[in-house]
Amino acid sequence: MAEIRVEPRRRSMIWLWIILALIIAGGLVYYFLYYRNGAT
Repeated sequence: MAEIRVEPRRRSMIWLWIILALIIAGGLVYYFLYYRNGAT
């Protein structure tokens, strides 16, 4: 039988953190812009 090597996918975790960071940053920017426009 052929031997199948299973390597740990660390890049997927990196991409997950990058996407989460972008979503959080975008949400904060949108929230502050909306809060400033709504407060004034």
